[in-house]
Amino acid sequence: MHCASCVSRVEKALRSLEGVQDARVNLPLEEATVVYIPGLVQLSSLKQAIEAAGYELVTQPEGESADWQEKQQQATVQRLRGKLWASVILTVPILLLSMGEMFISWPWLSQPLRWKILFVLTTPVLFYAGGHFFIAAWKILKHRSADMNTLIAMGTGSAYLYSSVITFFPFSFPAKCSTSTLKLPQ
Repeated sequence: MHCASCVSRVEKALRSLEGVQDARVNLPLEEATVVYIPGLVQLSSLKQAIEAAGYELVTQPEGESADWQEKQQQATVQRLRGKLWASVILTVPILLLSMGEMFISWPWLSQPLRWKILFVLTTPVLFYAGGHFFIAAWKILKHRSADMNTLIAMGTGSAYLYSSVITFFPFSFPAKCSTSTLKLPQ
């Protein structure tokens, strides 16, 4: 879960079950508190409702210590930190190649070559570092819903697609828009 709409979607899915009297989801703690009638609701039906909403129920495995969730969160932070640093390392040359010509002239680097280099550098940033947005958007779209991941995936995906078409098929769109000056009557 990443946002308030995720919380709302999970709470709604849990409350829709017969026997569930109340369901509250705490986003920062990634926990759900469910008040239910034991004979009418089983853990498996709660899990199915959460999965049907597009999310995953994670329970503490038997035999694990009490800090298992903290260990999982630390592993996630480490993984995301690695993706961040990979993105930073690739984004510096992307920024220089994109904006650097305002300050530095590179006569040896043609625009089509520069665009292809930018494509090669941008692809891993988008799909490796930002791939989780596309995966989450796909999961939620399969449930005929949308959230912030959908917005991010659509925005970055459409920009990437447009830039890719321009990079490899530069003459598929007009290069310049024509402008004209209108003289208004006095």
